[in-house]
Amino acid sequence: MPQYSFGDVVVLPFSYTDLQSEKRRPALILLDADDGDIIAARITSKNNNSLYDIPIESWNEIGLIVPSYVRLHKLTTIEKSHVIKKIGKLSTADQTQVKEIFRKMV
Repeated sequence: MPQYSFGDVVVLPFSYTDLQSEKRRPALILLDADDGDIIAARITSKNNNSLYDIPIESWNEIGLIVPSYVRLHKLTTIEKSHVIKKIGKLSTADQTQVKEIFRKMV
């Protein structure tokens, strides 16, 4: 089974909060504890101007189609077998920004 690391950007099937349907979307890997599951944050093209919507400066280099945001308060825990594909990795600067916002959340 593949090993992921913080900053990897993958495509996952994200369930809507009503659990009635799901959508494939990019996600940021926050943690792979090597137990078969990963913790990931949703990536979206819509900025909701939340304190936890982090703009991805390196979106084009990663392979995202449009300017995008990590929604750090929209997390999922999912089996690694559900990862559809890895598309890239956040730049070091973007990773630093995610870590700074995450520290403010806890």
